[in-house]
Amino acid sequence: MKVTLRNFILIPLSFFLFIGMEHQANSQDLILKPDSLLMDVNYLEELMTSVHPGVYRYNSEEEVQQLFHSLRNRIKNRTLTEKEWMISLAQAVNNVKCGHTYLNPWNMKRSIRERLFGGAIYFPLGFQLIDEQLVVTENLSDEPSIRRGDVIKSINQIPSEQLLDSLKTIAKVDGDNRSPISDYLSLDEFGVTRWEAFDLYFHLFFGVDETFQVQVAHGTETKNYTFPALTKKDRMDRYKGKPLGRWDLTFDDTKAIMKLGTFATWNWKDFDHKAWFAESFQSIKDKNIETLIVDIRGNGGGLAEPRDELVKYLIKKELPCKNDNKVLIRTTKIDPSLIPFIDTWNKAILEGVPAAYYTKFEKDWYALKESLDCTTLYPKDLAFDGA
Repeated sequence: MKVTLRNFILIPLSFFLFIGMEHQANSQDLILKPDSLLMDVNYLEELMTSVHPGVYRYNSEEEVQQLFHSLRNRIKNRTLTEKEWMISLAQAVNNVKCGHTYLNPWNMKRSIRERLFGGAIYFPLGFQLIDEQLVVTENLSDEPSIRRGDVIKSINQIPSEQLLDSLKTIAKVDGDNRSPISDYLSLDEFGVTRWEAFDLYFHLFFGVDETFQVQVAHGTETKNYTFPALTKKDRMDRYKGKPLGRWDLTFDDTKAIMKLGTFATWNWKDFDHKAWFAESFQSIKDKNIETLIVDIRGNGGGLAEPRDELVKYLIKKELPCKNDNKVLIRTTKIDPSLIPFIDTWNKAILEGVPAAYYTKFEKDWYALKESLDCTTLYPKDLAFDGA
């Protein structure tokens, strides 16, 4: 079995999430018992501390121990609903401060995902979080008077400040970099199939009961509205614009704006990033564009290939590769007792990584022999030569 670097990195960061949802039923308000929850915490702690490559990157061993101690205290002698447990897990895991470590709906069992998020719980207004305000960017409601730039003051009588205080406790970041939180909590990608944090966690924290009562400010005027809650499909069907997470190139006189919302393009059907860049920079040349703006606000990364392809169109001389980083993993085989709680697309970490793929690095670490190709980048013939 060929073990790829990307799979190696992603497996330890995502496979363990939402263990507690093994205790499932058909109830909409599933109750989880303390003994089962404590067992889940034990499994989660063992997985995190023995497998996660970055668990001690921003926290000491003592701080990680305290994290799980606090989680156990939160559930001690208590029953929790399924929603309460998901919030507790999300807040605990968030303290690891790894942007790839979070409760991902795609990693949940379908039955859990449908029970929690399959109904009419979705908000009809898109917004961006700007200066701690929910600024309307899209109106998919049946009320035409709400316009782009209006400010959402409250939802279901909960002030926006209070909403944000709760939602920030689950907003995933790397280290102490808080700048991505505004983008993470914004709701502005109706046209793609990814899950929006606001949709998931507003429902979990505050509940949604058929309608949204919304207070919206337009300048000095404030007005109250009541909207029916939508299903995810209903909202996507109403959205007629371009998915903001996709790529877009627009022109304004002598200026071009290239919006690249993500580099995670591996699941885009019939999309060739090399062809897209070639066509885009040919258009830029044909139009004699003097100024190019590359907008990567909100871009959380993804693949190295489209990033490097972009760079080739922006540099004027060769860019030597100086990457001497090592790729380290914590274990070469998962403890068999943990395997029943793991679901992954690459079984190498379960069966045992072949010895030919790694060397011993230091205590508790192994270095992968296979690494990303480190190559010098050269300018393209169509490389942008303007401002």
